[in-house]
Amino acid sequence: DEPISSAKSSNISKLLALKYLLGSLQTFQKRQACLSLQMGRSVAQFLLQLCGPIVHDGDGISVDDSYALNASMQDINDTSDIVTSDDVRDAAIKCTSALLQIPLSRKEFGSDEAGKTPLSAFAEFRVQVAKEAVQKRCASLEDCMEH
Repeated sequence: DEPISSAKSSNISKLLALKYLLGSLQTFQKRQACLSLQMGRSVAQFLLQLCGPIVHDGDGISVDDSYALNASMQDINDTSDIVTSDDVRDAAIKCTSALLQIPLSRKEFGSDEAGKTPLSAFAEFRVQVAKEAVQKRCASLEDCMEH
């Protein structure tokens, strides 16, 4: 057995983190629980970082993303496929989609939203996150280096 490379390990860790986050977000959806706008922004910021191009190629362990989001660490270690940066990016998009389907709490509407109604701030948040996620997911590493 060869040791897991850092790129391989990094992609596996990211994929597992996203798997667990997706499960949590889906639980919020099923229970019709709300998130504060601030919490939504924090989670979105984390996810948006993973939607964009990742510098290393990750010659690690991979699975197709439908398998990856339902896999355990043992399942991932047992497979001979490669977890690519694209697998991580696809999983981040799935999590972002789940996040944007969760209702946001009006009671915790922040005072930093001066002049906005909760509904307009929530709509703006959803549109901005969805737009940025799609832009980042469609970007290639070359696109980022040109700017």
